[in-house]
Amino acid sequence: MDQLSGQRSSLSIALLSGPALLAVVSGFWLQRISTEVPEPYLDEVFHIRQAQAYCAGKYAQWDPKITTPPGLYMLSAAFSAVFNRCDIKTLRALNVLGILGVFFQAFGIHLRRNRQKEPVAEQLQSQDENDELLQKAYMTHTSLNIALFPPLFFFSVLYYTDVLSTLYVMMNYDLFLRTSNTKYARLWTSIEIVFSGLLALLCRQTNIFWVAVFPAALTIVRALKDAATKENKQLSYKHPTPTFSECANDAWASGCVYDGPVRDASFIDFLKTPLTLVLAAARNPVIIVGAVWPYIFLVGLFGTFVVWNGGVVLGDKSNHVATIHLPQMLYIWPYIFFFSWPLLYLYLIRLLWPIMWLTLPEPLLSPLQRIPGVFSTLMTTPSPHPSDLVRALGILSLLASAVIYFNTIIHPFTLADNRHYVFYVFRILRLPLIKYLVTPVYGLCAWSCIQGLGGHASPQTVVLTDDSKGSSETKTKPREVVLRDDSDDGFVSFLLIWLLTTALALCSAPLVEPRYCILPWIMWRLHVPARRPIRDPRVSKAGPRYSAGSNSSSLVRWLYNAYDRQLWLETLWFLAVNAVTGYVFLYRGFEWVQEPGKVQRFMW
Repeated sequence: MDQLSGQRSSLSIALLSGPALLAVVSGFWLQRISTEVPEPYLDEVFHIRQAQAYCAGKYAQWDPKITTPPGLYMLSAAFSAVFNRCDIKTLRALNVLGILGVFFQAFGIHLRRNRQKEPVAEQLQSQDENDELLQKAYMTHTSLNIALFPPLFFFSVLYYTDVLSTLYVMMNYDLFLRTSNTKYARLWTSIEIVFSGLLALLCRQTNIFWVAVFPAALTIVRALKDAATKENKQLSYKHPTPTFSECANDAWASGCVYDGPVRDASFIDFLKTPLTLVLAAARNPVIIVGAVWPYIFLVGLFGTFVVWNGGVVLGDKSNHVATIHLPQMLYIWPYIFFFSWPLLYLYLIRLLWPIMWLTLPEPLLSPLQRIPGVFSTLMTTPSPHPSDLVRALGILSLLASAVIYFNTIIHPFTLADNRHYVFYVFRILRLPLIKYLVTPVYGLCAWSCIQGLGGHASPQTVVLTDDSKGSSETKTKPREVVLRDDSDDGFVSFLLIWLLTTALALCSAPLVEPRYCILPWIMWRLHVPARRPIRDPRVSKAGPRYSAGSNSSSLVRWLYNAYDRQLWLETLWFLAVNAVTGYVFLYRGFEWVQEPGKVQRFMW
């Protein structure tokens, strides 16, 4: 009992370190912003002025430069009514509370999804107290990284709508998870879903795709799979890889959905899955409507607003006209890879290894091969033939080049404001040669991001303890991908739904903004599978151990070896990016000739 209490006490400290670190970093960031930028900056001018009007009870007053609904200002007015403060520092502090809310909401989502389904067979062997605490430590660490995501964290001390908008969408997704195991949405939970969806829409109109389309599509997939399971309908294909006609016949006759793991899927599977979904849905319309009626109601309310408003955006409609902007779905992949390369670089190296092996000189290959416990398994797993890889990249590059040629849109705001990093990216991408030469980069980044969601195995050095002998030994084992929810994570249907929602949210916007990609990244990151050590049947079924008598360094080593150590690299990367962008914003300002004496600052 003392040993168990010691484990709980030590790991409780580890679990609390996540929100504590976030609070310290956010507090420091707020303090520096308040000191160096005491006056409203850029869009804060409009937002703070509007919030203070609401705090004063002037609800009919509206700034025509503001395009988003008044959700943030309404919350600020409610906060002001309680604490009787509506100054700039107080308004900015609301987003510090919001970023802490993002952390706890991310942790809640992980916890709910972790308990949503019975664990897979491999996990049934590891449900002791030690492993349960380890899972919570992993969820805490992942939630911290989500809250530290640079384009989101940067605005946690500025009075912008991004943090609150993200928090409300995550709340809505958490409510969706409550009903994901039921055939029909319960009335009270459905009311909560509609209410949280309205809160998200009060912050940003494009949230309609994440609070209605995204969960509704996931609900449809779950409902169709549950209906087929309850009717004991089984797939009965003659060959391991069924034809289109076999998939279509089974979907129409039995309502079965062809849906497999992303890590094992071929290109054809990405066509078979939507085909069977459409046919199965057409066969079961009552089940579909019964499952998604809260989201239908939410879309109806949003449509009513659009008709009443005469468009999606509020003021300044001329500069925010909805259009078709397909290159947005090219830009999203380097965006995700740039921020999440600590989780993805092994997939990219695995893909490129055949070409690297043929082209790189021995002095460059040798250091890669000598890295302990990282590339040993990676380099022995099957990789595409170099000719196949070149052919695939060539086809993808041609398609991307066609999209770039016919549909590239550069909004006037993009190249008119050198305070944003996107300005400098597009100064390069607008060059005729560069914008076509980078097309293979889009394909490579997309493949890595998709594989990260699917979860291929990668090597991990773990410490395993044999309880019967009291000894330990170090072994190199491939990590096992843990899929807690066998209907969502890492499956083709989830990837297609995520792609559809991301496309709807981004491709209707002519302006390219890093902030617009926050929600696609968060939904992707929430579903990147956890990696855990494979259990060796010859040793303790609980795997890596931590005892109460061990010192703090033993706890650190245990946490480091027990779960995906790439999380540590992700944390350091996010902290580094936040430190650099924060420093540049605060201390590397410049002046415009047309506005002498006024400091301009670089930002996302």
